[in-house]
Amino acid sequence: MAKMPAFQFYPGDWRKDVGVQSLDYFDRGVWHEMLCLMHESERRGVLVLNGRAISDDALARLLGLDKQTLTTTLTTLLTSGVASRETETGALMCRRMVRDEKLCEVRREAGKKGGNPVLLNQNSTTGVKQTANQTPTPSSSSSASTTKPKNSESVGQPVNGPAGIDANMMARGLCERLNLSRGMGKGTVYEAAYDLALQEEKRGGDLEKFCDRLAAAYELFLREAPKLEYSWGPAKFFADGHWQHPELWPRKDRDAPKPRILSRPGE
Repeated sequence: MAKMPAFQFYPGDWRKDVGVQSLDYFDRGVWHEMLCLMHESERRGVLVLNGRAISDDALARLLGLDKQTLTTTLTTLLTSGVASRETETGALMCRRMVRDEKLCEVRREAGKKGGNPVLLNQNSTTGVKQTANQTPTPSSSSSASTTKPKNSESVGQPVNGPAGIDANMMARGLCERLNLSRGMGKGTVYEAAYDLALQEEKRGGDLEKFCDRLAAAYELFLREAPKLEYSWGPAKFFADGHWQHPELWPRKDRDAPKPRILSRPGE
């Protein structure tokens, strides 16, 4: 597989990101350099070398920083929610770049299997016969999300968790349960929840239990919001992974007890 020569960068998203804009210019510059390293990493979006997390000492050398300066910057990046650490390896990661890479993988696999089955129901005007074994191809209109079904009938291949619900049902149910907008456009809670459901299904998780976990995280966030220096909208809360790390939420009183971390069902 050829190495991607570039990664997509949206100035508007960069300027609107509360976490990024809370950084000073030095820390923003370090984060940008880290994004370049993550793009070149053997696992795009995650700082690893030979399958292991790049150490802070090695990262300091790569960035041309002393260890103390890097440690201070990393603390700021993690506390503000701009950067994350991968649960399995502890490696620093960019959540959006990881999502983009997963989407690229889905598109590549779908392309190998023949493309979009929706085209099977259309009359061919090119003389090219559509085959019966074609599989869904995600839309290329968005760099950070997969195609969202407009209704349950439009789902070509439903994503079913062990409990028997699909990603569409879980995303709709979460919006209804939390009394949030059910819009399906780019940047909505539905989009974020749908993408998370796809990832959970890929891991073999139970989507009903996963929905409970997402709802509990948001309800905790609502309770803690008055105690935070700043907060996020519901779509960003889920899409950027803040729901997973309540211990990193920017509390006004940093010495106060941290909210309980929500574990995965069964842990």
